[in-house]
Amino acid sequence: ASANGTLFELPAGPLKAAAGLEYRREFQRTWGQGGDKILQTTSTGVPDIEARFDVIEAFAEVDVPVLETVSLQLAGRIADYSTVGTVSSYNIGGSFFPSPDVRFRAQYSRSQRAPTLTEFFSPPRGDYDSLTDPCGGLLPDGTGITPPPGSDASAGTIAANCLAEPGIQAFFADPDNAGQAFGAGGSVYGPNAGNTNLKEETADTFTAGVILTPRFVPGLSLIVDYYQINVKDAIGSVSTQLAAELCYTADNYPNNRFCDTITRNPANGAVREVINQSENLDRYKTSGIDTTLNYDWEIGGVPGDFDLNVIYTHYLEDSYSFQAIDGLQTEDTLGIIGNPKDEFRAKIGWSHEGLRVSWTTLFKSGGVDDKDVGPDEPAYFSIGSQSYHNVYVGYTLRRRPTVRLYAGVNNVFDDLGPFLPSGLNSGNSRNIVSSLNDLDGREYYLGARFAF
Repeated sequence: ASANGTLFELPAGPLKAAAGLEYRREFQRTWGQGGDKILQTTSTGVPDIEARFDVIEAFAEVDVPVLETVSLQLAGRIADYSTVGTVSSYNIGGSFFPSPDVRFRAQYSRSQRAPTLTEFFSPPRGDYDSLTDPCGGLLPDGTGITPPPGSDASAGTIAANCLAEPGIQAFFADPDNAGQAFGAGGSVYGPNAGNTNLKEETADTFTAGVILTPRFVPGLSLIVDYYQINVKDAIGSVSTQLAAELCYTADNYPNNRFCDTITRNPANGAVREVINQSENLDRYKTSGIDTTLNYDWEIGGVPGDFDLNVIYTHYLEDSYSFQAIDGLQTEDTLGIIGNPKDEFRAKIGWSHEGLRVSWTTLFKSGGVDDKDVGPDEPAYFSIGSQSYHNVYVGYTLRRRPTVRLYAGVNNVFDDLGPFLPSGLNSGNSRNIVSSLNDLDGREYYLGARFAF
């Protein structure tokens, strides 16, 4: 139930408020590949999942006109979950509009998010990840180890830990492997699993920006916002590669939580499994600048109306921290492949008497595979920026009832995106499955829409 309206009039205008109360039950049932429920189609093993939680939420918010050019917004929400207990959120924001051309705004908020059903309850869900085994290259005398890029661990520590593995000892004991270095690696089973010990994550967000609608340029609006988000107890998981490195570079091997996730083949030492379990990492931080440009215009002597929409984000920071073996460890992911420093969507269109034509460009900057590997090192790998282009044509035949025909082409130039070899942090055996790729290639569509 909810209600909203004007509470009373203030000198600067009406004080508006809204409040509500809600009960919600979320339920998830997933039929995996066991039994006769569905035909097995993949070797990754999707488990059956059946889970639920209940939550009661209450919220309230007010919009207070302080002056004719200043307004204040306040809001709060509290919820009680059957999984993690009570969580709460609030925000305070304000706007200042000295003229119809300019509006300034700012907001601070504290938000708490409970784990999803999958994050909380899921058994291991099948997945495969690339892994460069920290024990790769090991010889029976303890030589041959190269510490992971960026690691302060000594080769001697890693070698001693690896030689303590029964499976690796079995590899060296096999006469067929005489004189060979241990070289297991490649693609390994890395299932993703939930965690019933999770607690809520807490985000503190600050935004500040300006909205420009200059009257001397009719049809133009420009919005620029700075944002900063700090998430405490962020829900995520440590990657397969990082978990293996943190296990075998540790002085307290094997008595740490990263080693607990790794299973090796006792006959030859090959890594069989690294479980990627959801956990509350220490912190996640991101900041950047969002810009939105809208412009509508006409050209004398040319029929129809033109419009331009550009949404651009420049990321200033993107990192996460977690409790590693020897204390807090921070991973800077800005500029890593899939975590671009810049991205935008630009659409230009033309409309006339029911006809609509538009062209859209999507862009993401490239990045490096591992920021701990320098450009002069053999393991260095980077890719350039990636863009895709879409075209759309639509025509409205009639208004009442509405009949609209439309067609288009996505990925006009049939670009699949960058090729990412297996063995990279961002690559795997399928090579073209990153966020910079488009597996479908060029795609055509045609349709009609009716509204009565």
